[in-house]
Amino acid sequence: MALIDVAGLSVSFAGRMVLDGIDLSIGGGDRICIVGGNGSGKSSLGHAVAGWLTNGPHLSGEVRHDGRRIEDLALAERARLVQYVGQVPMHQLSGRAFTVTEEVAFGPENLNWPAGDTGARVAGVLERFDLGHLADRDPFTLSGGEQQRLSIAAALALSPALLILDEAEANLDVAARRRLAAELAALPADAALLLLDVEPDLGLALGCRMLALGNGRLIDWSPGAGRPAGAKESPIHPAGEPILDVSDVAFGYPGAAPLYRRLSLSVAAGEAVALVGPNGIGKSTLFRLINGLSRPSSGHIRIGGRDTAGLRIDQIADTVATVFQEPENQLFSPTVRQEVAFGLDAEEIAGRVDEALARTGLSDAAHRHPLDLDTANRRFVTIACALARRPGLLLLDEAQRGLDRTNIARIEAIIAEERARGAAILFICHDPAFVARNATRVIDLDGDGKRAVA
Repeated sequence: MALIDVAGLSVSFAGRMVLDGIDLSIGGGDRICIVGGNGSGKSSLGHAVAGWLTNGPHLSGEVRHDGRRIEDLALAERARLVQYVGQVPMHQLSGRAFTVTEEVAFGPENLNWPAGDTGARVAGVLERFDLGHLADRDPFTLSGGEQQRLSIAAALALSPALLILDEAEANLDVAARRRLAAELAALPADAALLLLDVEPDLGLALGCRMLALGNGRLIDWSPGAGRPAGAKESPIHPAGEPILDVSDVAFGYPGAAPLYRRLSLSVAAGEAVALVGPNGIGKSTLFRLINGLSRPSSGHIRIGGRDTAGLRIDQIADTVATVFQEPENQLFSPTVRQEVAFGLDAEEIAGRVDEALARTGLSDAAHRHPLDLDTANRRFVTIACALARRPGLLLLDEAQRGLDRTNIARIEAIIAEERARGAAILFICHDPAFVARNATRVIDLDGDGKRAVA
């Protein structure tokens, strides 16, 4: 008997059929990778298999384990059966743990496992996912990549019969991706793995059974033609005057070692500069320093020649627009159009909003609630908000993460267009291929996180 049987599963949202009569059998030891574009229903399928979707007018069909419906299993039994790790690591955190160690122990302790067994499991997964040095940190102070490693470690601490990973590599640096692949390859022979991704690479590397999800249906996956038509190399535009100048900046969080002691870098008009480095080195923190949400303890940050020490956040925002890692944390308006229009002068709204929506492929979604969109389109809402301001400096924090090839081509076109307009772009990215195609220059935060190496 299969570990999980999915029969006739259909799911619809806002009148759109996302999954249409899905049948899938997952046995003990199976390795399955389902590849699909943004909005294809991968996450909805993962939620259903994990028992996160309940019966309602939007759902039909069944997910069963050992002849029983998944939603009828006791929560403790379901937790031991299947663990789902989603696309947004912060949303996986319990909110009940004050340290990384407590977060990993949260599941086993709630299942009332013996303290000795729990301690050994926690220590083991912390070591396997290179989290030991973060054991006493508050999970909410970690970087996105560190939180993703923590979420996967916490799931594996329960030794589930089925592990579901939705965009497993999206937040991880290159070294962490290698470590994850090695850990997944070493899963017990009777443990099942279900990968949900926009790209097939991890599934192919692990020898998974490859399936594709499109138009609500599962079919056998076959290699595509590579990058979509229109995804061209960025034209070269000569760099202009410096827009951003970071000089001898020092910063650290209370109770932690300094992230930077004398960090210096610059970005000029017309440049698209990639900021790379391992998870937790301080890349996203640098963006917060540039846009004024945090302030350096010493040194200077100048935007267009003006020292930000003397500027309010709204004054910095006249020149700097930021797209953060998690789009959900930036969205608050009831419609996409209102979100993009926020902060613009009345005479600017009509033309700028329509243009930004068209460039991000959101014209047809203008009157929808931003949080009703799929994850990729939520990110494009935040990009549209940035574009509508016509910033001199655009900060993109892993904006390409988790996007399918069509949407990757869209964001690459936006980068090229903004460079041609004369804007400076600083983007954080863990994808070497994306960096190679789009960066005019690469800045690598070194192993101590104290200086930039161009």
